[in-house]
Amino acid sequence: MSTETWWTRQPAWKRPGWVDPRELPHLWLSLEGAWFNDYVLPSSDLPSLIEDWAAGRLGTFNHVALTVEWRDESGSAEIRAKFGI
Repeated sequence: MSTETWWTRQPAWKRPGWVDPRELPHLWLSLEGAWFNDYVLPSSDLPSLIEDWAAGRLGTFNHVALTVEWRDESGSAEIRAKFGI
């Protein structure tokens, strides 16, 4: 998982530009090395998601319960290299 900063674009009738910066979690998902996906999670879900992650639960995907595997620094570096991030 990593974080990304996202902004909201102001409508043309207001002062144009990007406002409301916020960091959102970018989740990287690999199932047994055969399948990979990534997605950015909405901030409204974040408090409950953090509690689940701390308890080792990721959620469900295609009716399968997924778990979180926490890695140390060297394990994290290995994953980043594997996915090119």
